[in-house]
Amino acid sequence: MNKIILLLYLLSSCNIISAQSISRQANLAQQYLDNRGEVYFSFQLNDLSQLSTLSRIISVSNVQGNTVFAFANQKEYSDFLTYNIDYTVLTAPSELYAVKMTENSRQTLS
Repeated sequence: MNKIILLLYLLSSCNIISAQSISRQANLAQQYLDNRGEVYFSFQLNDLSQLSTLSRIISVSNVQGNTVFAFANQKEYSDFLTYNIDYTVLTAPSELYAVKMTENSRQTLS
């Protein structure tokens, strides 16, 4: 009996942690959408045949094995959520490096 109670407790704890992670990802995605107008994220697909359907909804930028990397605006993101696929919000590649600006075109060659 104690083992069953312990198992139920552990399972409910995992569900709470999972729900918190999903909520954290959704909040982070919304911050990117509010600030940049788009969100960059990755997700796993066990069945890559879904990719053709999803690529009509979101902008797929790369696929590495079963991991898909994509961009979405608010509408695309909302449509993607209807598929109930777990995802991870990522920093957009354009935000990874500082861009050096110049007014002198000769400096761009160096």
